[in-house]
Amino acid sequence: MRAFCFQFSQRVFECGAGNQQNRDTRYQYDLLGNLTAITDAEGRTTTFVYDDLGRLIQTIDPLVETPSDKTVTLTHDQMGNVLTRTDREGQTIHYTYDAANRLVLTQYLADGMADAWETRQYDHYGNLVNLSNGEITYTYTYDNHNRLETKTDTRQTGAGSVSRTLQFHYDPAGNLIRKTDYQGEVTHFQYDSTNRLVALTNKDYLQVSYHYDGAGRLLDRILSNGVKTRYAYDQDNRLVELTNSTANGQVIHAQHFQYDRMGNITKITDQNGETITYTYDPRYRLIGVDAPGTENDQNFTYDGVGNRVMQETATQTLHYLYDAGNRLQEVRLGSKIGPVVAGYRYDDNGSRTSMHDAAGNLVQAYQYDPKRRIRRLTQGSGVVHTYAYDPNDYRIRRVTPQGTSHYLLQAEHLEAIYDDNDRLEAKYLRGVVVDEIVNGYEYPDAGNQKTRVNLSFHHDHNKSVVGLSAHEGSIIKTIGYEAFGDVAGSTGTSDNRLRYTGREQDADTGLYYYRARYYDPAVGRFLTEDPLGFQAGINFYRYVENNPVNFNDPSGMIVPHLIGGAVNAAAGIGVNIIGNQPITPKGVITDFVIGMAGVGIASKFAHLSKFAQLGTGAITSSGLFVAGEAAKNTVGIVSDGLDFNLENVTKGITPGKIATSALFSTPFSNVGASFADNMPAITTNALEQTAVKIGFQTPVNIAKSIVSGKTSEIIDSHLSNFGFSSLGGGQSTFGGFVSYPSKPNTNALQGVYRK
Repeated sequence: MRAFCFQFSQRVFECGAGNQQNRDTRYQYDLLGNLTAITDAEGRTTTFVYDDLGRLIQTIDPLVETPSDKTVTLTHDQMGNVLTRTDREGQTIHYTYDAANRLVLTQYLADGMADAWETRQYDHYGNLVNLSNGEITYTYTYDNHNRLETKTDTRQTGAGSVSRTLQFHYDPAGNLIRKTDYQGEVTHFQYDSTNRLVALTNKDYLQVSYHYDGAGRLLDRILSNGVKTRYAYDQDNRLVELTNSTANGQVIHAQHFQYDRMGNITKITDQNGETITYTYDPRYRLIGVDAPGTENDQNFTYDGVGNRVMQETATQTLHYLYDAGNRLQEVRLGSKIGPVVAGYRYDDNGSRTSMHDAAGNLVQAYQYDPKRRIRRLTQGSGVVHTYAYDPNDYRIRRVTPQGTSHYLLQAEHLEAIYDDNDRLEAKYLRGVVVDEIVNGYEYPDAGNQKTRVNLSFHHDHNKSVVGLSAHEGSIIKTIGYEAFGDVAGSTGTSDNRLRYTGREQDADTGLYYYRARYYDPAVGRFLTEDPLGFQAGINFYRYVENNPVNFNDPSGMIVPHLIGGAVNAAAGIGVNIIGNQPITPKGVITDFVIGMAGVGIASKFAHLSKFAQLGTGAITSSGLFVAGEAAKNTVGIVSDGLDFNLENVTKGITPGKIATSALFSTPFSNVGASFADNMPAITTNALEQTAVKIGFQTPVNIAKSIVSGKTSEIIDSHLSNFGFSSLGGGQSTFGGFVSYPSKPNTNALQGVYRK
């Protein structure tokens, strides 16, 4: 239940009904409709200040500080572009634009690092052709249809300057049919008559085939050595069985799922018949895990904004204490005044700077650059780790006492790892889902082909790597995980770094690299604030709204419910959008704009960039800022089967085609405008003022509202993907194995993380 609350001389704002599970979040506006304050369910207020033109110039957080409160300040040029941003630490970022208002230079004025600047260059069509900082340079070329043709990675290593190139080739429908990777190895992509990917072939890896049922759902994925993953669905298109078997037929991992009426997984039964039961509160936060044997049971309690305040196990009860900025301060044993188990400190930007043990000894210390990326991590023992990133904020180098690793990427996806002498350490063949590695090689003796180990990867429903098997079928390693990512048990040994939800874990620090930021499974939280700020919710640290059984967050800053809904609805046949863009929200929301409601809604996103300024990260790195700027540059009227171009700051103009569907049988711009006009008011408001609405209207409800105004009908249904079949018979594939028709399939998923 929700109530609408009114305040004299201000616009309508929405608040919860005031019960224990759904407390009020309040929003205040000025007479021009600018959001001036957000007060969360714990009574903490964030204030926003605007200039006479309605442009955000200052954000004041809830923390009371002396001699004055810390603020984020912005300045703008005459065109309304953000010119400078000064964070709560006093560090200033300066942005420079070209005559077309495209970002061309970013300068980090207080940083002495090699990549304290970033440059972007574009061709006459708006395609990004050069992206560079002091660490790396990416060079892009495009074909006559403005499709990405090559990407060249140039960087300095211990072996000197090294350049490697990816190459892409497409069929007339725009499907990727051939990719040449950094090692010069060629992967061929084959499609059926409906443009679904049916095979990946690369002579240097195992071959992969995909088989579907008549509804377009993936039935199995089979590798050429016999490794198989099978899927089964219920009448509501929910995944009910997932079975992984090795080359010799051993079942290495299996899951049978049961769901509640909202599509949350309530039970998972494994291949041994053991069942784990999950319970949720009315806000769908995980509150109970009942596993075989009481020693593995867990119970969680949260405050009004989603901070974990208590965790109970068979052996102990932990209490978590926070400050007004939702920053975890202490973990105590037994009670809120019990002995300290761990303590944490933060800088003024809300980034964790240190962790201490019960005795107050340093466990880890962290140093950040102005984009809040960890640059240096120091262990309590004095061991130092350093990191480097590309202009897209993806990690490209990691230096530890064991050596240096260079990460080669396609968009945000890991392709290969080299040591500092430019010798191969690992390489991967990716499937069609984000963080789904199907086959790969490890080189224990870097670069030595004789020592390489062929690995087949086995995943659970959330893309966690639960097993590794050898070419002939022997099991190399198995891993079990607790709900929030701690390892519950394992067998065997392997140097594989890809684990929980398919993300890379730095074993020596225990942290997971989730692209935009790092995640600590021990406390189920990120170390730094969400770069999206209020766009991602009222709490900047929590992981997937405390529902890790059903969701994951591969970018570290995506709201999975909303994105999955939008993309599923847009596709009309419940498939994921697979392209060559990164999976940051700028790419996802771009496809939301195109696929969900066309150019009619794209105009709405042209207003969103200013709300991205309410976020906590660098403005031009914000997803809604980029989506908004992209929407401003939408070219032409999109209709059924016609090419469109939408500028993407990361990649320039993104070409493609809209799939033929009854949904798109009228001019697409008209569909978009009509769709937007008929959305419930709450949804339209969400599109126009995402930074406001996300705070109180959860993404799952926004996604439901996007589909239709009949929210109660959706809630009462058994559909796990919120009823998106109402837009053209959408069929969920629970993690996305089906290629989007007529979209370049370069294995970079831009969409569905709903399982």
